[in-house]
Amino acid sequence: CTFEAEDLVCVDIDLFVDYKLNAVVKVLRVQPDDNGGIKGYGCEFQGLTAAQEDYIGKYIYKVQSDQRQKEMAQELNF
Repeated sequence: CTFEAEDLVCVDIDLFVDYKLNAVVKVLRVQPDDNGGIKGYGCEFQGLTAAQEDYIGKYIYKVQSDQRQKEMAQELNF
């Protein structure tokens, strides 16, 4: 599927094992790759509840923390 700016899209995102987020996002921009294809999309969540926003924040914190730990472990091995 290809989306364009301003499209509204329903997405399912697995944030944690026990929480699957079903939300609507608005496509703000399409990011092309070097070959003219699509590399990704810039999106904005629409109409989230406070609980959904909290889960997203916790998920981002966990992913960033895991990445930092992995990077620190790699630095110690060099």
